[in-house]
Amino acid sequence: FYSDVSPASGLHTTGTDMARLLQAHLHGGVVDGERILSERAVASMHRQWFTPHERVDGMAFGLFERSRGDTRLVRHGGSVTQFATEFALISEEDVGIFFVAHGNEASGAKQEVVDALLDQFAPVDSSGAQRTPDGMPERADELEGRYRSVNTTDTVSAEKLVYGLLTGQPVDVRIANDGRLVTEQGDRTDEWVEVEPLVFEHVEEDSTLLFRETDGDVTHLLNGLSAYEQIGYHEQLSVQGWLTVAASVIALTGLVGWPAARGWRWYRGGESPPQSVTRARWVAGAGLAGLLLFVLSFVGVIVAVASMDRPTLFNRPPAWFDVVFVVPTLGVIATAGAV
Repeated sequence: FYSDVSPASGLHTTGTDMARLLQAHLHGGVVDGERILSERAVASMHRQWFTPHERVDGMAFGLFERSRGDTRLVRHGGSVTQFATEFALISEEDVGIFFVAHGNEASGAKQEVVDALLDQFAPVDSSGAQRTPDGMPERADELEGRYRSVNTTDTVSAEKLVYGLLTGQPVDVRIANDGRLVTEQGDRTDEWVEVEPLVFEHVEEDSTLLFRETDGDVTHLLNGLSAYEQIGYHEQLSVQGWLTVAASVIALTGLVGWPAARGWRWYRGGESPPQSVTRARWVAGAGLAGLLLFVLSFVGVIVAVASMDRPTLFNRPPAWFDVVFVVPTLGVIATAGAV
């Protein structure tokens, strides 16, 4: 595995050393009679440092919590194309696993091995009994709607585009007639039952969904450590996309319509518009052409970078990629100047 997203994944070691680290975590910092971590350090790394709610697994220090019934695990895993790894500890059973897989089926292989270990040492009830709602959720009308990821950036560079494309699909929430809360994200649909106000348990799985309020209004959805904010209809990406298409079509009519109108006036022998109007149209046309050039440049960059082995466009874009984002900025300035 090679990482080009430094400083993340910047430390490389062997499977043997990872096994020693795992033993140190399980044995209070001691491996083969040698102390490599203090007992206090191990305890601090394993304790919970953050959770959005007492019912939800949170974060330890560099490790994630995961509950399996009454058993608590701490773990850290990762997956990229053709590579997957898992580091997991079940301290109360004195059991741990470090697993690495390469190839097209790496993620699937990792999950099968980890599930087999957990089924052995941290089994959960698999009777298939489903939770059922007792009625409609409290504040049901306030919960419905679309929620988008809160992962974002305030920059106006390529990072904004990367966050927009890679932060995951929005979550749509609705309430079924029997009182179940239904979430839809991409191709996945899940059902939940309210167990206390604004707290829901999955009907089949051992997972919890939360809603958070601000000043009495429901504002966020929390699924594990992933957070989403409720958005209005006008903020939905599909609506923004259609508005962008409409605005682009209207703007492009200027590029075609103004020269056509000038040619028609010349053909009819009519008077030309005042010089100030002509100058404003040229400036606005330059701005529109700049925006069109940005779209074409961006598509060209994607095609060019996709043909390279490294760097990748989204993991570590080339230094000159930010130049592409100067084009729409100049276009906006030119358009504002024309107005």
